[in-house]
Amino acid sequence: RDGRDHGLAGRRRPGTPSGGGGQSGPPRSRRPFDPQGTGGRDSHPSPLPPRGAAPLVKGAHGGPGAPLSLRVVHPGRGGDAHQRPTGEGGMTRTVVVTGAGGVGKTTIAAALGLLAARRGLRTLVVTVDPARRLAGALGLGNLGDEPQPHEEEPLLWAAMLDSTASWRAVAMRHADPDVATRLADNEFFKAASEHFPASQSYAAADQAVTYVQAKAWDLVVVDTPPAARGIDFFAAPAQMADLVGGRLLRWLTGGPLPGRRFFYNRAARPVLRLAGSILGSDLLERVAEFLLDLRTTYDGVSRRGRQIEQVMREAAILVVTTADPAPVQEAVRFYRELPRLASKPAAVVFNRALPDSWIDPPMPDGASPELIQVARMWGAETLRQRDVREEFSSRYGATVATVPWSTLPPTDLKTLADLMEKASGVPWEGLGLD
Repeated sequence: RDGRDHGLAGRRRPGTPSGGGGQSGPPRSRRPFDPQGTGGRDSHPSPLPPRGAAPLVKGAHGGPGAPLSLRVVHPGRGGDAHQRPTGEGGMTRTVVVTGAGGVGKTTIAAALGLLAARRGLRTLVVTVDPARRLAGALGLGNLGDEPQPHEEEPLLWAAMLDSTASWRAVAMRHADPDVATRLADNEFFKAASEHFPASQSYAAADQAVTYVQAKAWDLVVVDTPPAARGIDFFAAPAQMADLVGGRLLRWLTGGPLPGRRFFYNRAARPVLRLAGSILGSDLLERVAEFLLDLRTTYDGVSRRGRQIEQVMREAAILVVTTADPAPVQEAVRFYRELPRLASKPAAVVFNRALPDSWIDPPMPDGASPELIQVARMWGAETLRQRDVREEFSSRYGATVATVPWSTLPPTDLKTLADLMEKASGVPWEGLGLD
């Protein structure tokens, strides 16, 4: 990374508060960090007891390209439950909450969803966070990949995507039923779904867009994966199309799709014969079957990728960060790369912001030297955070919002609602929440 970005994020600060969307415990001093520091921490809301099961009923598979037949039971604006068949609702807006890991984006997504629901919007909050912190913050237990209603908030729903299950759904959607079943049961397909860098992000984006296209909600808030490169969530559609239609796969399977007995490309046969002698013909046959079946999904995956990209280009994107160096570096990368992959971020949200009143707090008469030193330390940290935000805004022309630091992480609806009520600079109109 270039030195300019280090200059933005790499200032020394005397300490940092810990915690999630809010923070647990008092601020404690830590050693100064360098430009390669690690930055924010994970949030730790406590999970609550399990609640009811999700009422989303998935329709039967109708072959590649068949429309989904979701029927979602959910409350109307007045709070009365009713059926809203897929495609019969109005426009569904999308807010994507992204950023580096450990900056509290899951909590921000939950707080936004709660705020939207309380403003009269049927709202679904979707997370792909394997830590399942969203369930605790929302007061929902046993969160799964089917939207689950909140017992106390009639317009609020939540779901956590299971990327393995979503990946199976991808196969069912883009291949003929027999091929889809073979793919889903193939060990190489399972390995690809778990280990190919873009696979989990693609499956998550695919399922999130399914919720958007169902038109069963007014707003879908998507909390992106806590990956080392969260930008992969937006790049995944193109990467998946490259995987199933890429040069290596075409070289192995030949130009047009042949019959299974003519599977191997002439140029590939010597290599594959050698591989067969080493690995065994049975293993090679299973690999061959997997590759050919995978290639048949290319048209569907490409078409779906374009749909995902379109939804992401129309979405309002919030990049969540803290003023620590590593998250700021990620925020810079998001701000630079997102316009190419999706849309320009609506705002960069600095979470855990210290109040400006800490910069020069009044000291009581007779204050001890230790108290004065601590006050000065946190005053300097508050000033550093403000400088980072102002420089980010001026350098990149970004809309900058802040969510204040709090002493405890939000573990119930009240503390979750307070989080966004105290936020400043959030472009509510751009998010459809004005």
